[in-house]
Amino acid sequence: MNSNNNDNDICLICGAPSNGVHFQVNSCRGCAAFYKRTKTLNLEYKCRRGMKNCDILYDKSQKCRYCRYMRCIKVGMTLKSNNKLTNFDKISKNLQKIELNQIKLHNDFEYQHTNPNNHQLNIQKSNPYQSSRLSIDKSIVYTPCSYASPDNIIATFEGDFRLIVEDVKNIFKMPLLTAPKLSNLSITCIQRVVIAIENYFSKWNFKHASEIKIIKKVKAIQFLENKQKSLTFIAELLMHIPEFVQLDLSEKLFIYRHFWPLFSTFEKIISSNMIFGKQLQSHLFPLSSDIAYNLEDFTFEADLITTEIAQEMSRLVKPTHEFFIKYLYTPIQNMDIDTNEIAFITLQIIWAEKKNPGLSAGTKLFMEKMIKIASNELHNYYVYHKKLDNYAWRLSEIMKLLQNAQQYSEKLKETFLVAKIFGVFDCSFSECEISAMY
Repeated sequence: MNSNNNDNDICLICGAPSNGVHFQVNSCRGCAAFYKRTKTLNLEYKCRRGMKNCDILYDKSQKCRYCRYMRCIKVGMTLKSNNKLTNFDKISKNLQKIELNQIKLHNDFEYQHTNPNNHQLNIQKSNPYQSSRLSIDKSIVYTPCSYASPDNIIATFEGDFRLIVEDVKNIFKMPLLTAPKLSNLSITCIQRVVIAIENYFSKWNFKHASEIKIIKKVKAIQFLENKQKSLTFIAELLMHIPEFVQLDLSEKLFIYRHFWPLFSTFEKIISSNMIFGKQLQSHLFPLSSDIAYNLEDFTFEADLITTEIAQEMSRLVKPTHEFFIKYLYTPIQNMDIDTNEIAFITLQIIWAEKKNPGLSAGTKLFMEKMIKIASNELHNYYVYHKKLDNYAWRLSEIMKLLQNAQQYSEKLKETFLVAKIFGVFDCSFSECEISAMY
């Protein structure tokens, strides 16, 4: 009798305290949600260790999803058909099958490395509130950047940003970039942004940390290549958000000019965490899929610029980098910020700036509404899923991060302005149609 009672009190998958029967099996909400998400989205996993016998324990933070799913099947979980849902087996034929290989988890962002020819980013989902992993719509064709050649990169360095501007404008004229619709399943505002951010990082094709070359001197042309990709990828990220897509082109450009400098600040830290994990002694940041640099030892290398200019620019940006580490990188690391919070920050950056007189009154009201929706979703996430009785501190820290990101962007702009005034370095990007607005 005691044995039976004990079995009824625990989840048969992970051993956590159970709260009832889910899908015909006594289980916790987390395992039930994991099973439902796997079945409805037709996800496929690989065993982390390749042994297919991993222990699934509720107090273990990095559970092997393959073995967890196999455990669900073994104990008899069954997802009954629902007339309100379309047959996902039929839909799955038109979806890209996803192989997930969990290697290492840093905060909520996880980098997975399968083989040198197949790299894919995945954002770990730990509860039913967080976004499900959707396959990318293969019907969308992304053309290569028209300015990707060395000649065009040098032209950009010399002040010709027309190709980048044109590329961003063309992206903003495209329809909504989204994953295939899955029947009547609806996702929240924050969940949509989580998927958009995941898609953004997948475009970089970052290699595993062991395959990334760490350099001390960075060439100007490497920075230009990185910035060009970032500007286009960020524009595409925004086009995954339905509310942004419906805006006029002029309004899109205004929001974009406010958005990309601040988002770039956060994405540097996120990508660093995904690849290298929590760094205590150094601060490595990816410059491309297979190259990274240490912010403490950062210097420019003479290539498109002279040795003297490279040395002076290295000296000028050092205080800005110190501010970045102290007021952005370190606080984010200490907070263990998760994917939903990053999505909330993203929404704040997109919709909070309403000072442009070119924005219609209707758009300003709409932007205010989006901020309220995002705030309500974050409240529900904190209260019902993170079980936080008092989340005021975290919310306060998030708002501080936004303010610090603004200050960092302003300092960076001032640095290049000083360089221009004293004839050290002249870059006219601040004068083009997509330049940063602070």
